[in-house]
Amino acid sequence: MKEPSAAAAAAVAAAGAAATTAAAATAAAATAAAATAAAATAAAATAAAATAAAASIKVVPVPHFRRAKKQQKQQQQQQQQHHRMQEHQQQQQQQHHHHHQQQQQQQQQQQQEHRSSSQHKPPAAAAAAAAAAAHAARRAKEAVGTAAWAVRRLEQLQQQQQEHHQQQQLQQHHQQQQHHQQQQPQQQQQQQQQRGRAAEKLIIMGDFGVQWTYRRLFGASSRFVPMSQIRDVFISEEVHVYRVAYHVVLIVGEKQEILIPFQDFDLRLEDCLAVYEALNYLLRTQNRFAM
Repeated sequence: MKEPSAAAAAAVAAAGAAATTAAAATAAAATAAAATAAAATAAAATAAAATAAAASIKVVPVPHFRRAKKQQKQQQQQQQQHHRMQEHQQQQQQQHHHHHQQQQQQQQQQQQEHRSSSQHKPPAAAAAAAAAAAHAARRAKEAVGTAAWAVRRLEQLQQQQQEHHQQQQLQQHHQQQQHHQQQQPQQQQQQQQQRGRAAEKLIIMGDFGVQWTYRRLFGASSRFVPMSQIRDVFISEEVHVYRVAYHVVLIVGEKQEILIPFQDFDLRLEDCLAVYEALNYLLRTQNRFAM
Protein backbone atom coordinates (compact mmCIF):
# COMPACT_ATOMS: atom_id res chain seq x y z
CA MET A 1 0.00 0.00 0.00
CA LYS A 2 2.94 2.32 0.56
CA GLU A 3 4.40 2.04 -2.97
CA PRO A 4 1.27 3.15 -4.84
CA SER A 5 1.05 6.24 -2.64
CA ALA A 6 4.59 7.29 -3.50
CA ALA A 7 3.97 6.82 -7.21
CA ALA A 8 0.82 8.87 -7.04
CA ALA A 9 2.58 11.60 -5.19
CA ALA A 10 5.34 11.60 -7.75
CA ALA A 11 2.78 11.78 -10.54
CA VAL A 12 0.99 14.63 -8.85
CA ALA A 13 4.29 16.46 -8.37
CA ALA A 14 5.19 15.92 -11.99
CA ALA A 15 1.80 17.20 -13.09
CA GLY A 16 2.19 20.30 -10.88
CA ALA A 17 5.67 20.99 -12.29
CA ALA A 18 4.35 20.66 -15.84
CA ALA A 19 1.52 23.05 -15.06
CA THR A 20 3.96 25.53 -13.55
CA THR A 21 6.22 25.27 -16.57
CA ALA A 22 3.28 25.82 -18.92
CA ALA A 23 2.17 28.87 -16.95
CA ALA A 24 5.69 30.28 -17.01
CA ALA A 25 5.90 29.72 -20.74
CA THR A 26 2.55 31.38 -21.23
CA ALA A 27 3.66 34.37 -19.14
CA ALA A 28 6.94 34.62 -21.05
CA ALA A 29 5.08 34.54 -24.36
CA ALA A 30 2.72 37.27 -23.16
CA THR A 31 5.66 39.36 -21.98
CA ALA A 32 7.44 38.92 -25.30
CA ALA A 33 4.31 39.91 -27.20
CA ALA A 34 3.91 43.01 -25.03
CA ALA A 35 7.56 43.96 -25.55
CA THR A 36 7.19 43.47 -29.29
CA ALA A 37 4.08 45.68 -29.34
CA ALA A 38 5.84 48.36 -27.26
CA ALA A 39 8.85 48.26 -29.57
CA ALA A 40 6.60 48.61 -32.59
CA THR A 41 4.77 51.52 -30.97
CA ALA A 42 8.08 53.23 -30.07
CA ALA A 43 9.37 52.73 -33.61
CA ALA A 44 6.19 54.21 -35.03
CA ALA A 45 6.43 57.17 -32.65
CA THR A 46 10.09 57.68 -33.54
CA ALA A 47 9.29 57.58 -37.24
CA ALA A 48 6.44 60.06 -36.76
CA ALA A 49 8.69 62.40 -34.75
CA ALA A 50 11.41 62.14 -37.37
CA THR A 51 8.87 62.92 -40.08
CA ALA A 52 7.54 65.92 -38.14
CA ALA A 53 11.07 67.20 -37.45
CA ALA A 54 11.98 66.79 -41.08
CA ALA A 55 8.84 68.69 -42.04
CA SER A 56 9.53 71.54 -39.54
CA ILE A 57 13.22 71.99 -40.39
CA LYS A 58 13.87 74.95 -42.74
CA VAL A 59 16.93 75.16 -44.87
CA VAL A 60 18.56 78.49 -44.05
CA PRO A 61 21.06 79.78 -46.61
CA VAL A 62 24.52 80.37 -45.27
CA PRO A 63 24.81 84.10 -46.35
CA HIS A 64 21.49 84.93 -44.76
CA PHE A 65 22.60 83.27 -41.56
CA ARG A 66 25.86 85.24 -41.58
CA ARG A 67 24.02 88.51 -42.25
CA ALA A 68 21.61 87.82 -39.42
CA LYS A 69 24.49 87.02 -37.12
CA LYS A 70 26.31 90.21 -38.17
CA GLN A 71 23.18 92.29 -37.59
CA GLN A 72 22.78 90.71 -34.19
CA LYS A 73 26.39 91.63 -33.32
CA GLN A 74 25.84 95.19 -34.52
CA GLN A 75 22.71 95.49 -32.42
CA GLN A 76 24.58 94.21 -29.41
CA GLN A 77 27.39 96.73 -30.02
CA GLN A 78 24.89 99.57 -30.42
CA GLN A 79 23.19 98.56 -27.20
CA GLN A 80 26.55 98.49 -25.43
CA GLN A 81 27.45 101.94 -26.79
CA HIS A 82 24.07 103.31 -25.76
CA HIS A 83 24.55 101.84 -22.31
CA ARG A 84 28.03 103.41 -22.08
CA MET A 85 26.69 106.80 -23.18
CA GLN A 86 23.99 106.62 -20.57
CA GLU A 87 26.56 105.79 -17.92
CA HIS A 88 28.76 108.69 -19.08
CA GLN A 89 25.80 111.09 -18.96
CA GLN A 90 24.91 109.89 -15.50
CA GLN A 91 28.49 110.46 -14.36
CA GLN A 92 28.49 113.98 -15.82
CA GLN A 93 25.20 114.76 -14.13
CA GLN A 94 26.54 113.50 -10.85
CA GLN A 95 29.71 115.59 -11.23
CA HIS A 96 27.68 118.68 -12.13
CA HIS A 97 25.38 118.11 -9.17
CA HIS A 98 28.38 117.65 -6.88
CA HIS A 99 30.03 120.83 -8.23
CA HIS A 100 26.79 122.77 -7.79
CA GLN A 101 26.51 121.55 -4.21
CA GLN A 102 30.09 122.63 -3.52
CA GLN A 103 29.40 126.10 -4.93
CA GLN A 104 26.28 126.42 -2.80
CA GLN A 105 28.23 125.38 0.27
CA GLN A 106 30.96 127.93 -0.49
CA GLN A 107 28.39 130.68 -0.97
CA GLN A 108 26.70 129.78 2.28
CA GLN A 109 30.04 129.82 4.08
CA GLN A 110 30.89 133.22 2.61
CA GLN A 111 27.50 134.61 3.62
CA GLN A 112 27.91 133.26 7.12
CA GLU A 113 31.40 134.74 7.39
CA HIS A 114 30.14 138.10 6.12
CA ARG A 115 27.28 138.07 8.62
CA SER A 116 29.54 137.08 11.47
CA SER A 117 32.08 139.78 10.54
CA SER A 118 29.34 142.42 10.27
CA GLN A 119 27.88 141.35 13.60
CA HIS A 120 31.23 141.40 15.39
CA LYS A 121 32.30 144.75 13.88
CA PRO A 122 32.63 147.40 16.56
CA PRO A 123 30.38 150.48 16.45
CA ALA A 124 33.30 152.83 15.76
CA ALA A 125 34.30 150.89 12.66
CA ALA A 126 30.68 150.88 11.46
CA ALA A 127 30.46 154.66 11.96
CA ALA A 128 33.73 155.17 10.10
CA ALA A 129 32.51 153.01 7.24
CA ALA A 130 29.24 154.99 7.08
CA ALA A 131 31.16 158.28 7.07
CA ALA A 132 33.45 157.02 4.31
CA ALA A 133 30.44 155.92 2.27
CA ALA A 134 28.79 159.32 2.71
CA HIS A 135 32.00 161.09 1.71
CA ALA A 136 32.34 158.87 -1.35
CA ALA A 137 28.73 159.65 -2.29
CA ARG A 138 29.39 163.41 -2.00
CA ARG A 139 32.53 163.10 -4.11
CA ALA A 140 30.64 161.11 -6.74
CA LYS A 141 27.90 163.75 -6.82
CA GLU A 142 30.48 166.51 -7.22
CA ALA A 143 32.20 164.56 -10.00
CA VAL A 144 28.88 164.14 -11.82
CA GLY A 145 28.21 167.87 -11.52
CA THR A 146 31.70 168.70 -12.81
CA ALA A 147 31.28 166.34 -15.76
CA ALA A 148 27.92 167.88 -16.65
CA TRP A 149 29.43 171.39 -16.51
CA ALA A 150 32.33 170.26 -18.71
CA VAL A 151 29.91 168.80 -21.26
CA ARG A 152 27.86 172.01 -21.36
CA ARG A 153 31.01 174.10 -21.71
CA LEU A 154 32.27 171.89 -24.53
CA GLU A 155 28.96 172.23 -26.36
CA GLN A 156 29.11 176.01 -25.99
CA LEU A 157 32.66 176.11 -27.35
CA GLN A 158 31.71 173.93 -30.31
CA GLN A 159 28.73 176.15 -31.06
CA GLN A 160 30.93 179.26 -30.89
CA GLN A 161 33.47 177.66 -33.22
CA GLN A 162 30.75 176.76 -35.70
CA GLU A 163 29.37 180.30 -35.64
CA HIS A 164 32.86 181.75 -36.09
CA HIS A 165 33.53 179.39 -39.00
CA GLN A 166 30.23 180.34 -40.65
CA GLN A 167 31.05 184.02 -40.25
CA GLN A 168 34.46 183.48 -41.82
CA GLN A 169 32.89 181.64 -44.75
CA LEU A 170 30.38 184.44 -45.25
CA GLN A 171 33.15 187.04 -45.16
CA GLN A 172 35.22 185.08 -47.67
CA HIS A 173 32.19 184.73 -49.93
CA HIS A 174 31.52 188.49 -49.75
CA GLN A 175 35.17 189.23 -50.45
CA GLN A 176 35.17 186.92 -53.46
CA GLN A 177 32.03 188.55 -54.79
CA GLN A 178 33.51 192.00 -54.34
CA HIS A 179 36.75 190.93 -56.00
CA HIS A 180 34.83 189.43 -58.90
CA GLN A 181 32.74 192.56 -59.26
CA GLN A 182 35.91 194.63 -59.28
CA GLN A 183 37.57 192.38 -61.86
CA GLN A 184 34.60 192.21 -64.22
CA PRO A 185 35.03 195.77 -65.58
CA GLN A 186 38.75 195.16 -66.06
CA GLN A 187 38.11 191.90 -67.92
CA GLN A 188 35.48 193.55 -70.07
CA GLN A 189 37.88 196.38 -70.91
CA GLN A 190 40.63 193.89 -71.78
CA GLN A 191 38.27 191.91 -73.99
CA GLN A 192 37.13 195.07 -75.75
CA GLN A 193 40.73 196.11 -76.30
CA GLN A 194 41.60 192.69 -77.67
CA ARG A 195 38.59 192.73 -79.94
CA GLY A 196 39.53 196.18 -81.15
CA ARG A 197 43.08 195.11 -81.87
CA ALA A 198 42.40 191.57 -83.16
CA ALA A 199 40.05 190.19 -85.77
CA GLU A 200 39.51 186.71 -87.18
CA LYS A 201 37.49 185.28 -90.03
CA LEU A 202 36.69 181.66 -90.86
CA ILE A 203 35.23 180.88 -94.28
CA ILE A 204 34.02 177.36 -95.10
CA MET A 205 34.33 176.85 -98.89
CA GLY A 206 32.23 173.75 -99.33
CA ASP A 207 34.25 170.72 -100.43
CA PHE A 208 37.37 172.82 -101.13
CA GLY A 209 38.41 173.64 -97.60
CA VAL A 210 38.52 176.33 -94.94
CA GLN A 211 39.98 179.84 -95.28
CA TRP A 212 41.20 181.19 -91.94
CA THR A 213 42.17 184.88 -91.77
CA TYR A 214 43.33 186.48 -88.56
CA ARG A 215 44.71 189.93 -87.75
CA ARG A 216 46.73 190.88 -84.71
CA LEU A 217 48.18 194.06 -83.36
CA PHE A 218 51.51 193.58 -85.13
CA GLY A 219 50.28 192.08 -88.39
CA ALA A 220 47.83 189.86 -90.22
CA SER A 221 47.99 186.49 -91.95
CA SER A 222 45.76 183.90 -93.53
CA ARG A 223 45.82 180.17 -94.03
CA PHE A 224 43.92 177.84 -96.31
CA VAL A 225 43.29 174.32 -95.09
CA PRO A 226 42.06 171.84 -97.74
CA MET A 227 39.16 169.66 -96.72
CA SER A 228 41.22 166.56 -97.48
CA GLN A 229 43.68 167.51 -94.71
CA ILE A 230 41.04 168.01 -92.01
CA ARG A 231 40.92 164.82 -89.96
CA ASP A 232 38.43 165.74 -87.26
CA VAL A 233 36.55 168.63 -85.68
CA PHE A 234 35.14 169.00 -82.18
CA ILE A 235 34.09 171.62 -79.60
CA SER A 236 36.33 172.34 -76.61
CA GLU A 237 35.12 173.71 -73.28
CA GLU A 238 37.27 175.87 -71.02
CA VAL A 239 35.94 176.08 -67.48
CA HIS A 240 36.95 179.27 -65.68
CA VAL A 241 36.00 180.45 -62.21
CA TYR A 242 32.72 182.12 -63.15
CA ARG A 243 32.25 181.23 -66.82
CA VAL A 244 32.66 178.56 -69.49
CA ALA A 245 34.33 179.34 -72.84
CA TYR A 246 33.62 177.35 -76.02
CA HIS A 247 36.03 176.95 -78.99
CA VAL A 248 36.05 175.05 -82.28
CA VAL A 249 39.11 172.79 -82.65
CA LEU A 250 40.39 171.42 -85.99
CA ILE A 251 42.75 168.43 -86.34
CA VAL A 252 44.82 168.97 -89.53
CA GLY A 253 47.31 166.80 -91.43
CA GLU A 254 49.00 163.53 -90.76
CA LYS A 255 50.81 164.99 -87.76
CA GLN A 256 47.42 165.96 -86.30
CA GLU A 257 48.12 169.65 -85.92
CA ILE A 258 45.66 171.47 -83.67
CA LEU A 259 44.10 174.71 -84.94
CA ILE A 260 41.86 176.79 -82.68
CA PRO A 261 40.14 179.68 -84.50
CA PHE A 262 38.77 182.56 -82.40
CA GLN A 263 40.91 181.54 -79.45
CA ASP A 264 40.96 185.08 -78.01
CA PHE A 265 37.19 185.53 -78.29
CA ASP A 266 34.27 184.30 -76.21
CA LEU A 267 32.06 182.48 -78.69
CA ARG A 268 28.53 181.42 -78.05
CA LEU A 269 27.74 177.74 -78.01
CA GLU A 270 25.27 178.19 -80.87
CA ASP A 271 27.99 179.63 -83.15
CA CYS A 272 30.37 176.79 -82.30
CA LEU A 273 27.64 174.23 -82.99
CA ALA A 274 26.91 175.81 -86.40
CA VAL A 275 30.59 175.59 -87.44
CA TYR A 276 30.89 172.05 -86.05
CA GLU A 277 27.80 170.79 -87.87
CA ALA A 278 28.89 172.29 -91.20
CA LEU A 279 32.42 170.86 -91.04
CA ASN A 280 31.25 167.51 -89.72
CA TYR A 281 28.75 167.20 -92.57
CA LEU A 282 31.46 167.96 -95.15
CA LEU A 283 33.83 165.44 -93.54
CA ARG A 284 31.21 162.68 -93.54
CA THR A 285 30.31 163.44 -97.17
CA GLN A 286 33.96 163.36 -98.19
CA ASN A 287 34.56 160.06 -96.38
CA ARG A 288 31.49 158.51 -98.01
CA PHE A 289 32.67 159.48 -101.50
CA ALA A 290 36.19 158.29 -100.72
CA MET A 291 34.86 154.85 -99.76
